[in-house]
Amino acid sequence: MQDQVYAVLAMTVQPDSQLRKQAEEQLKQLEHAVGFLSSLLHIAATATEPAVSQAASIYFKNRISSSWSNPEKMVQEERLWVKQNILSAIGQSHGNTRVMFLAALSSVLNHEAHKESWPEFIHLLTGLLNDRNLHVCHGGLLSLLEYVKCYQWYQGNKRQSLDSVIESMFPSLLQVANQLSGTQKIEEMAIVKTILKIYCVSIRMEISKNQMDQAQLVPWITLFITIVERDVPVTNESKEDMATNAWWKAKKWSLACLNSFLQRYCRSRKSEQKYAAFAKGFINHFAPKILEVYLRQVNNIVAGKPTTDRFKQMILSYIETSVKPKQTWAVLAPHVESLVSQFVFPLLCFSEQDAELWESDEVEFIHKKIDPPIDDYRNPVLGAQDLLVTLTSDRFKQTFVPIVTLINNMLSQYTQQPNPVPMHKYGLLKMMCVISDAALHEKSPIKQMIEPFLMTHVLPEFQSPHGFMRAAACESMVKFANAPFSDMNNMQLCFQHVLNALKDQALPVRVIASLALYPFLEHRNISQGIKPHVTGIMQILLNLTNEIDMDTLTHVMEKLVFEFTEELKPFAVQLCNQLVETFLRIMSEANFNSEDFDFAEAEDKTMAAMGVLKTMSSLILSVEGSPQIVLELQIVVYPAVSFVLQNAILDLFEETFEIIETSLFCAKSVSPCMWRLFPLIYKTFSEDATEYLDEMLPSLENYISMGRKGFEETPQMIETFMSMIHTLMDPAKTDVRESDRIRACLLMQALCHYLQGLIDSHIPTFIQMAQHYLTKVPCRTVQLRVHLLEIVINCIFYNPTLSLSILDSLQFTSAFFMLWFKDLDKMDRVFDKKLSLVSLVSLLNMQPEQLPLAIRDQWPLLFDGVVQILTTYNQALEKRERLERIENGDEEPEDDGLDNDFEDDEELPETEEGYMEQLAHEAAEARPDNDDDDDDDWSVEEFLEEDVYFTTPMDEVNVNQLMISLMNILQQRGLGQQVEARLTAERKQVFAQFLKAP
Repeated sequence: MQDQVYAVLAMTVQPDSQLRKQAEEQLKQLEHAVGFLSSLLHIAATATEPAVSQAASIYFKNRISSSWSNPEKMVQEERLWVKQNILSAIGQSHGNTRVMFLAALSSVLNHEAHKESWPEFIHLLTGLLNDRNLHVCHGGLLSLLEYVKCYQWYQGNKRQSLDSVIESMFPSLLQVANQLSGTQKIEEMAIVKTILKIYCVSIRMEISKNQMDQAQLVPWITLFITIVERDVPVTNESKEDMATNAWWKAKKWSLACLNSFLQRYCRSRKSEQKYAAFAKGFINHFAPKILEVYLRQVNNIVAGKPTTDRFKQMILSYIETSVKPKQTWAVLAPHVESLVSQFVFPLLCFSEQDAELWESDEVEFIHKKIDPPIDDYRNPVLGAQDLLVTLTSDRFKQTFVPIVTLINNMLSQYTQQPNPVPMHKYGLLKMMCVISDAALHEKSPIKQMIEPFLMTHVLPEFQSPHGFMRAAACESMVKFANAPFSDMNNMQLCFQHVLNALKDQALPVRVIASLALYPFLEHRNISQGIKPHVTGIMQILLNLTNEIDMDTLTHVMEKLVFEFTEELKPFAVQLCNQLVETFLRIMSEANFNSEDFDFAEAEDKTMAAMGVLKTMSSLILSVEGSPQIVLELQIVVYPAVSFVLQNAILDLFEETFEIIETSLFCAKSVSPCMWRLFPLIYKTFSEDATEYLDEMLPSLENYISMGRKGFEETPQMIETFMSMIHTLMDPAKTDVRESDRIRACLLMQALCHYLQGLIDSHIPTFIQMAQHYLTKVPCRTVQLRVHLLEIVINCIFYNPTLSLSILDSLQFTSAFFMLWFKDLDKMDRVFDKKLSLVSLVSLLNMQPEQLPLAIRDQWPLLFDGVVQILTTYNQALEKRERLERIENGDEEPEDDGLDNDFEDDEELPETEEGYMEQLAHEAAEARPDNDDDDDDDWSVEEFLEEDVYFTTPMDEVNVNQLMISLMNILQQRGLGQQVEARLTAERKQVFAQFLKAP
């Protein structure tokens, strides 16, 4: 077998594509044979031809990762052999072969470790760790790292096995690391690095009792500090190469461990009570001393010692976390000024690397410096900004004025220098931008001084010969456009400079100038001045979106669309055409139809595409009062919307369905163009039924509410909706959540409300579905139960005679009315109450002989239900009216109780014990009552909340008229006195309110 496998592998690395294809087919035939994996492992470890060895290791890894979790794809004999031999193979292997074997081990452990179905693993691993050959020992450490990774996100009982390993093995790891910590050999430092990484991964989510024990904690912390402080052997490596060598990696993992202790287990607002004692001890006895070590490292960096960007960022991160606790602040406070001036300021200056990037690739400069990706948190420049923000917010009283004074003094010195360095002024303006929130805060002592700062130090830079300084001036306007101006002419002058910068020759300047438009639009006098120029500005923004993909640019366009609806309306179609062209260009550049497309690699284009789609939606909404323009825009956006749906670009579904919903809402009808789109929507539903139902539902409801004519002409469309409903209400579909079944109820509700007379044949199905879930399947949420009841109530509203006959045939009449009246108090919204009132009145209006026997003599109980609803109707109406006032800006919402962002340390508990008690209290309040992962109660809460944008035919119901009509009918039947007799004095008063003419 081994010789055969070797020969086939050798063929896979031949240049002849036909031979390679034949070899791959032969390997697929051999892979299920006993002995195949052992052959691959042996060949990978011993083959003299590197290409064959690598091919064997890769195929071995792929076979394990694709088949190990499926018992049917790999025989037990092969599994046992792999378990017995993979660790020794890792110990003996080198380079990429070892990397492949470790990846295979990870797949095995991820399946076996938590089941505890590989009890021999620890014994085999111990053999490697005790080997005198350091290379073999390192293989054992790397294997242990894979084991620890299996548990890194687990807590409590789920990581008991790891806690046992920590207690038994970590003391030996500490001993090895201490012995090798002073080495000059890179191979030995790589072992230390792996040990440090193992420890760091082990505390990623939870720290064990053994690790919190002082006897274990102190020597580990001592090791971490030793590694951080030791000098790295001098090399001629670049920064990039430094970051990958073992010494700097060891420093990185040491810092990661020390930072985790403080940031994960001492400062989190979700800190668990079990860490309170550890946190108290660490903050009191370790954190200040560690901070002193970090500050010494800052001094080394300032003195010019080489270091990596990651090292700087992690140092800054720990220092930032040290700002709030009193113990660490006492150490940090005397160093703040020097820290800001000598460490933070140089990081924020325009660097030579920035200049090179500006010159070589303006687009990349923008993505790196202006619109950095979310995962750029390792950047020390962002770390420096975060530290400045934290200093001026968490320690506002102590640090804000000194830092502003420092910046002001440095600006004054800059203006007096005969040959000032613009890169330095860039850093000073950047510092002011970073602390802008504090500078503009109501407590800020310099708030009134921002205007002269802008006029003196910022405005002149719009004329700078250096593009990066013009960009800095624009960024200052982004941050300080909302500053109080005593002279409106100064504000106009600032804005005029921003407008001029829109035509700057440098792309980064034009981009930041565009972003500066947004805050200026908040000023009415500026907004009025823009009107004559808005179409030109919009054209500039559209041109920019074709030069660079940035979602923040489309936010500015959205703002312009909303602010200048009338001015842009004549250009709406042209503007929308350009937006669609931009969107389709982004799609083509992203290669969405490519088989190897990875959306994660196209994040910028994704966000830009989202922004363009949102702007289309805003543009359609802005012309709501012009139905003809809306219909034209529907035709224009069709290629973009259909592209997303046809290609199932999931990340753009939310924005796409928002366009569909908005188009239907604004047109108040369903045009042929929108009906042409509907099959694509159904295709999307069929392929991703429950995944994107939340995004689809408003559009589906709009099709129903505004498309009656289409349903009349094409009754098959009703069957399409019924197919959706059946899919969501199918009891056999266990992957459908209760929130999705509620959405199915809402579709049935819309059909009952808007397709009167068209769905008689489906009413029995609706009621049968409701009966099934109300009587045979327990509802976990009150939201679903209420919506199921309202299916039947909606059917009664649709056709009371038909619905009652169906209830009677199902022998469900009495049970339904009992359930309905039991849950009347759960129907809190105005809609719920009106729906029940209309349906009950329709029943009371019927002749007794038309009612089923079960309720024929129960009209008094039906009337009692009406009165019960009326007792709380005004409260519900007041709640809705208040929400409408809040939505319209006529009333402020209730205070959300959030703390002020600029609270000072005096607001904290005075003692560390008090601080820990506060953390424990917050943790207890934050902890959920249960952790049932399958419970989706959280996702259904919204369905019984009042929504001012939720419109139905019930909105037109006048409750007073309804009650007057009901009372007239009851009196005509001679039931007036009986009605009076059933009402208490209090209920008489309530009922009388609704008998007044509206």
